[in-house]
Amino acid sequence: MKTLRGTTFNSFNLDYRILKAVKLLGWKKPTLIQEKFIPLALQGKDIVSRARTGSGKTAAFSIPIIQKILEEKQSSGIQCIRAVVLAPSRELAKQLCDHINSLCQFLTPEIQCVDLVIAEHAVAQRFSLNSNPDIVVSTPSRLLAQLKQNNLSLRETLKYFVVDEADLVLSYGYESEMTEIISYLPNNYQAFLTSATMNENVKLLKKLTLHNAVILKIEEAQLPAADQLTQYHIRLKLFLNTFGITVVILNSELPLNSRCHIVQQFNSGLYDTIIASDEISVESPEERKQSGTIIKLEKKESTASRGIDFNQISNVINFDFPKTVEEYIHRVGRTARAWNQGTALSFSTKREAKFVSRVKKALAKQYEGEFLKPYRINMEELDGFRYRCLDALRASTTLAVKEARLKEIREEVLKSTKLKSYFVENPRDLQLIRHDRIFKRNRSLKHLKHVPEYIVPKSLRGVPVKSVQNDDDDYSVEHEEKDHLKSSDRITKPSLLQRKRKAYRERCAAKREADPLESFKYYFICALNTGLRVYNTDPFMEVIHLDEATAGSVKLCCLLQRSNIVALVCNGPNGKFSENSVVIWDDKKRKFILEIECPSEVVAVRMSAANLIIVLLSEVHVYTFPGQPNLIASFDTRDNPKGICSMNSDPEVEYFAFPGHRIGTLLLLNLKQLTQSESTSPLSIKAHSSDIACISLNNAANLVATASEKGTLIRIFNVQKKMKILEFRRGSDPALIYSIKFSLDSSFLCTTSDKGTIHIFSVKDPNLNQRSTLQKVGISGAYAESQWALAKFAVGSKYPCYCCFGKESTVIAVCMDGSYYKLGYDDSGTCTQLEYEFFLGITEDTNFWASYKEE
Repeated sequence: MKTLRGTTFNSFNLDYRILKAVKLLGWKKPTLIQEKFIPLALQGKDIVSRARTGSGKTAAFSIPIIQKILEEKQSSGIQCIRAVVLAPSRELAKQLCDHINSLCQFLTPEIQCVDLVIAEHAVAQRFSLNSNPDIVVSTPSRLLAQLKQNNLSLRETLKYFVVDEADLVLSYGYESEMTEIISYLPNNYQAFLTSATMNENVKLLKKLTLHNAVILKIEEAQLPAADQLTQYHIRLKLFLNTFGITVVILNSELPLNSRCHIVQQFNSGLYDTIIASDEISVESPEERKQSGTIIKLEKKESTASRGIDFNQISNVINFDFPKTVEEYIHRVGRTARAWNQGTALSFSTKREAKFVSRVKKALAKQYEGEFLKPYRINMEELDGFRYRCLDALRASTTLAVKEARLKEIREEVLKSTKLKSYFVENPRDLQLIRHDRIFKRNRSLKHLKHVPEYIVPKSLRGVPVKSVQNDDDDYSVEHEEKDHLKSSDRITKPSLLQRKRKAYRERCAAKREADPLESFKYYFICALNTGLRVYNTDPFMEVIHLDEATAGSVKLCCLLQRSNIVALVCNGPNGKFSENSVVIWDDKKRKFILEIECPSEVVAVRMSAANLIIVLLSEVHVYTFPGQPNLIASFDTRDNPKGICSMNSDPEVEYFAFPGHRIGTLLLLNLKQLTQSESTSPLSIKAHSSDIACISLNNAANLVATASEKGTLIRIFNVQKKMKILEFRRGSDPALIYSIKFSLDSSFLCTTSDKGTIHIFSVKDPNLNQRSTLQKVGISGAYAESQWALAKFAVGSKYPCYCCFGKESTVIAVCMDGSYYKLGYDDSGTCTQLEYEFFLGITEDTNFWASYKEE
């Protein structure tokens, strides 16, 4: 993709924060479509653009919209919905929103972009629109539903209307929806249509939405140049199967959350290979006509070839050769995007020869000579795989495919949030699904997953191969000790063989049962109505999972840092234990190992390497732990229904903090000095004049931070000296503080409240914090001299949010709507969104507890 000499993003006179985001994204210069599109859009022109997949169309319309919204807000200051971006599929809508947010990362919270699709429930969609975000991304059907319910109004505020992948919008059956949507729009607005191809559907949409539009046809090659994209063609005669290589499958039959999660897992590098399907169903049109099946329009979404941006794809393999030139262009366009290199390998049969000829003829003008090169293979080098391929083919029976598909369906049914209410009313159905017969595990093909060196082609020997464990197998690679057993041993000494096999299985089991969190520093644990989850934050992934059948409804939970031990308290009609009991789960043994009954309701639980602390309404009980718990000491407290308390994470110096009897008093208990024979009185600090709402000890337990129920001030005390050393002002309005956390080295402190904003303060160097403008003009006093946050970030969620620090100047925030944020900050006060996940359905929210541990 060539650009004019000297053209840069700076030449567009964009806001410096947009240019900063562009630079962070690694875009050195605009692509051809961006170079032509952005100036016209900034002039207020309606535009219809056609450019190939991967050419930068999304940024081409996003950048001018963000720039113009900034200019309008600076002049009017009104917060309203100014832009709507429509996409034909839900996956593409989510990706568009993420892309726009990446361009707005230095503009938060001034510019807000909301994806209506990611919120499956109507309540969540309504909440996301309450703040009047500047940009709304949606599919036509989802947007129309919100318009009909009067959850948003566009007639007075809309300035920009975008239809991305416009050629697909009408082909997916959205014609009636688009006509209705336009009736809700004002008479005057700027509109953009973008597409990789120009067809009748685009022309029809142009008539519906645009006025005196500029037609922008980028005369560039439909695919990258030959030196950027290498394409091969191979005639397929055998069906190839996988040999112990983990892949993830993506197709339109999967639920939206599953599809989005799959794309995120692939883009984050969890999987190296993704198998994607363009087809919705293998059923032919004639079969649909005979069966009378009606396909819902909102399900008509392609998932592989169109729109979705898979990160850094090096190779595209067309197992089924595309039937049209457009489909080939979109599939192959997944790789060699922007200025990256890529390879496309296509299989074809004799029946597909006409499709190959069609593609060659259509793209012949772009490439000189033979661009679809035959892929040469030395079959002699692959001769060792002949029998392995035959074994794999024999194992891939129709029954095996059917059972695997049934297993997938059963898992999706159990995960479905929409069916939870049904299963509550019909527990027998849930039990039948859960206890359905276990699919037969194929133990006879384990040898296929281990490829001996002598079979590997000479040209590939020495190339490292990632070895992974299969979830359905106890182990994936046979130990060489088995191969070295003498044949005489196998016949005459079966007991010796059995002992060796048993020893090998025990060694494998020991590896599998290693501490699941041993290598993780940063994690959080969630108590849910449907069980319990533990997530690692970097990389973001689930590491412990207890479902409702095992744990029931969980009210409280606590993880013994980076271990397999979890303490939990159940509640509700589905609770497996009394809410007056604390039960201990060993995830290594996959069973409950201990239950402690208490005289009243448990409101908080904390664990350390030596103690288990149970907080009741007005009491604190300290037990020895692990092992058989023995009560060491008990303390009376002020009524503490929210279970406000804190424990530091350094095993060398263990302190526990909790509210005292007197209003605003904080008690600190030195657990190292606490024994059964010697009672230790807690340290007492008068922290506030009103009740304490939140407490946080730092890692070394020499500092403690508190907030009162007013929520305006955060105070930090020296534990040993029992004196206040710092005071931060969160805001001037009262607020409910949800969480306070120190960074691991205690240099910074973060806090969250019901105002929906994360505040970050500098503890080590208070001069970095912002000061009131009143002080700058010479006004003195406590308020004017207050230290305000170094940096802050507004999360999109209206639900309670909890925060903690990650590594390398990052903050992790988890909201009770199931959203996850990873933020980056620096000493200058810049705070940017680095990652965003939606890991739980809105119906699963209960309690969240965030914690971390340093090596």
